[in-house]
Amino acid sequence: MTFVYMLSIYEEDGAEEPTATLDRTKLVGMLTGNWPDAGKEEYAAALTELLKKPDEELCRRYGINLGRGWGGLQLHVIKLIE
Repeated sequence: MTFVYMLSIYEEDGAEEPTATLDRTKLVGMLTGNWPDAGKEEYAAALTELLKKPDEELCRRYGINLGRGWGGLQLHVIKLIE
């Protein structure tokens, strides 16, 4: 089974600046490379903790907030139908 890993910023109008990869090991690098001023230490720590879980558990209908409160970076894990 293949999964797609997407990071996006959730704003009032929905997801913005979506970035995706097929390699979950590249997510922290994507985060720090694409959003260098977005409180990356907090987000990177949350992302690293989440990635300890299996893909099936992370694959949800809605994105997973990496920060506290409303908005900010979200992780989406999507099952790819091949």
